[in-house]
Amino acid sequence: MLLPIPAIVLLQDQAPATLRALDSLLREVSQQATVRLFADSTLSGARLVAPRQTASAASQIEPWLTELVQAIPGGASWVKLWLPPAPRGKRWTGDEVAKYAMGLAQLYGTVGAVEEGKSEILATQLPDGPAQAVKDALKLQPVYLLTRRGTRTFAGKWSATFGELTLEIHGNRVTGTYPSSEGVLVGTLSGDRLTFTWTEHDSSSGRGWFVLSDDGESFSGKWGSGDEEPNRDWTGKRVYP
Repeated sequence: MLLPIPAIVLLQDQAPATLRALDSLLREVSQQATVRLFADSTLSGARLVAPRQTASAASQIEPWLTELVQAIPGGASWVKLWLPPAPRGKRWTGDEVAKYAMGLAQLYGTVGAVEEGKSEILATQLPDGPAQAVKDALKLQPVYLLTRRGTRTFAGKWSATFGELTLEIHGNRVTGTYPSSEGVLVGTLSGDRLTFTWTEHDSSSGRGWFVLSDDGESFSGKWGSGDEEPNRDWTGKRVYP
């Protein structure tokens, strides 16, 4: 669904970098720049070192988002949609915006890309001149969505061999939990390979590894108990809300 957005030079300095919750950071910048910014639940609970520069105007949002997603542990991407204002009394959620984008993607292919001199409206790239007439007629406004959908990362929720596995990434360190005997996983990333140790409430423990698929939607791996070499299957498929 998502296309990579090229890096753009940022223009305005911000306070020194600090660890921030993504949701509160987006609310703050949305108010400052008077734009609509959403993160769907694939980024629920995400914390990051905020970019050193901020966006206090709509014209600075896209370069700021480009730096922001690079700072999110485990990766993310952003897309730009043109939508009418929400109905009176309606407050959108990130997942609702994501479902709209996914519906367009299912019908038309990749959506949400940004091209110089063009605006993407209903999955069609229009030159800025004709696009402006459509925007005016329909009162379209830019809406930005941050998501991990379509991003190759271990971060997120997985339907896996031992129940739903939730993985979080901090640098190259990965932590995770799964329901079997209150299992806890701690590991290290090296490219598409995650090497880890696991422990459970009954004091059992062992080692294992996962390898991410080419599309980032599944993993395969092995686990072992105690000191044995990992030799039993542990697989998973990504779960979306």
